[in-house]
Amino acid sequence: MKMLMMLVLCLALALTGCIGRYENGPELTERVVVTEVVYTPATHGSGVGMSTGGNAVFTSVSTEPVYAVVFQCDHGKFIVKRRDVWEQCVVGDTLVCHYREQFWVTETERKLVDYDFLHVAKR
Repeated sequence: MKMLMMLVLCLALALTGCIGRYENGPELTERVVVTEVVYTPATHGSGVGMSTGGNAVFTSVSTEPVYAVVFQCDHGKFIVKRRDVWEQCVVGDTLVCHYREQFWVTETERKLVDYDFLHVAKR
């Protein structure tokens, strides 16, 4: 019975066009300006408190460092969180951004869903 239900579900999805795949477009380039270079160091903290039930609660949190660059392009701003990019950027730099558009493709449509950042280079 389970196998029949799975077969019916797969057939229904295929007929409605919900089964698809991701597809990358060609590599594109665009001029960008570095507007912010952000570094947040790693942190660690802990604490002790009381729960609403009256029990002692011990908490601990750690975060990884964050390396981010904010770019301005013709369509707005976007953020890249990669240390290798952060290390080569200075506020005010004009660079060339290399990226690909990512599409969700079914039998009935090809929809832009994301951008795949590749790298930046000096002009």
